[in-house]
Amino acid sequence: MKRLKTNLILLTTILVVAFVTSCRDEFTEQDAIKAAEDAAASEQLANEDALRLEAELEGKLTADEIKLRDSLRRLFGLIHYTVAVVDAGNAVFIDGGGGGGSRTKGTEAVSGAVVTLSQNGVIASMTTGADGLAVFSNMRIGNVAVHVAITDFTNVDFIADLTPRGNATSIDSESFETTDLANMTRNAATQIPVFPTTGANTTIISGMVTYESDLTNSTPEFPATNVIAIINSDFDFIDTYIAPAGSDANEDLAGRVIRISYAGASVSGAVDTATGAYSLTVPASASGLEYMIGTSDVITDQTLLMETFAADMQYVTGPQTFRTIYGEDVVPDSILDASAAWVTFTAPTGGTGGFGSGASALAVVGMAGTLASINVTDAGKMFTQAPDVVITGDGINAAGTAVLGTENSVVSVTVDNAGTGYSSASVSLEFAGSQAQATANMSLSVAQSLSTAGSGMDQR
Repeated sequence: MKRLKTNLILLTTILVVAFVTSCRDEFTEQDAIKAAEDAAASEQLANEDALRLEAELEGKLTADEIKLRDSLRRLFGLIHYTVAVVDAGNAVFIDGGGGGGSRTKGTEAVSGAVVTLSQNGVIASMTTGADGLAVFSNMRIGNVAVHVAITDFTNVDFIADLTPRGNATSIDSESFETTDLANMTRNAATQIPVFPTTGANTTIISGMVTYESDLTNSTPEFPATNVIAIINSDFDFIDTYIAPAGSDANEDLAGRVIRISYAGASVSGAVDTATGAYSLTVPASASGLEYMIGTSDVITDQTLLMETFAADMQYVTGPQTFRTIYGEDVVPDSILDASAAWVTFTAPTGGTGGFGSGASALAVVGMAGTLASINVTDAGKMFTQAPDVVITGDGINAAGTAVLGTENSVVSVTVDNAGTGYSSASVSLEFAGSQAQATANMSLSVAQSLSTAGSGMDQR
């Protein structure tokens, strides 16, 4: 470039000299020296101006702008990125220690998966072949968003980091020479497991759901709700299926997953309202999958016994209903802590609740101190049922039964037990039986939800 510029200046000088020569009668040696000096000075000024302009431009560029410029030249962090889609339902993921699992694939990879990724404002798609691989050859250092979709498998969205940690340089362990990784073309890869939603590599989760919508009885009810099973993608899941394998050093490799979510990893099914039973077909894996089981919220009336004001402003205890929300994340109101309650009654004894009056009788005591007979002295009237025969005296165990006639009066008294030890006895005909005894019963325990939250929803 400098030689070309010099030649141009010399050519200009020659033309100037020729022009001057044609205009003047003579061209002296001093004129030639002066023209050469002027040309050299012009070249030096041009070079200084070019260097100054380049320095000013370089100083105005930020570090990100320099990286962008180099990226456009395809020199900075060019990545060949591979996404490997694996059928996790038919593969073994064995923990290799050091914070990850060494992957042993037990079957063919997933073909026909559509892998779509986005980076630097560009979206690209590729369908995996029999090897389960999708390769993208024009990626850059940084994060990439990826979506994997395939029929009869869980779809997955994840974000991967294509930048090795400590990206700037790499030091050779023998020569200790430093290599600028920014000027190297490199490879990155991510293995992504997908789980089958149909076929042999699925399993069934079944059970029963109950709730307490009626606290006046001792049996639970069955809600009209749905049960939801969701793959628990906790640290154990990440460590088994997602985390880099082998030693901690592998965590620096490009392509590591920094966030992931599965679509189709949740399955729902209705609860049988007659039995409370449910059954869900969910993905399975040879390395195991943990599920979280939940239910949809239910809104219905709950019946319970409690005091309330009657029309005469008196407290009355009886069944009351309240609109209630049942669910795992519902904070229970204090009224829902009431236990199931009911009342039982004993059978009444004797003539209770009857009506009638005026009947009387006389007891006849025999020589052996027993009752020989009980004679009616007044039949009375308007008896709705036979009165009790109450015998008192100095003996024991005497008993009798009054008999009503067609006129609803006492026509006779039968001696059922003559008793013993009587020297005298008296008889009264009255309604002296015991009323039925009522006993309140409270259930001290109500079935609890398997969830730590909620208000009585029970899953078994």
